[in-house]
Amino acid sequence: RSDLQLSGCHLVDCPHVGRKEVADKMIIVDAMEFAYTHMKGATLCFITGDVDFAYLLSKLKDQSQWRTIVVSKGATQTMLHESCDMTMRWETDILGIEEEQLSEESFSVDDDRGDEISERIAIEENWEEDAELLRSLV
Repeated sequence: RSDLQLSGCHLVDCPHVGRKEVADKMIIVDAMEFAYTHMKGATLCFITGDVDFAYLLSKLKDQSQWRTIVVSKGATQTMLHESCDMTMRWETDILGIEEEQLSEESFSVDDDRGDEISERIAIEENWEEDAELLRSLV
């Protein structure tokens, strides 16, 4: 938890008291608040597979100053992936696991994989700074 905070991630505690989707709603409101207070734009990265964020992402995508990245597990494309500017696959693009290994029952990930990940993520030139920031958090 402290490593995430030191790397610039903002952690929010959201007690749910038995209610559904509390964290999702808080994330959507926080993203909207961020958009309103940072009118010049930024890049928002969502590590999720939850299609509940698709509408928010599509609205941010409509504004040229906002870039949205979705990192999710698996290769299945959903409305979530169509609503963002860039998609990345958690297993292959972030963890650096080869496609062949994903079909096996178990696999291990080497902790010294920083350069490998940098080479595996193919990014357009205008995404280079955003991708570099994401790599630095891993």
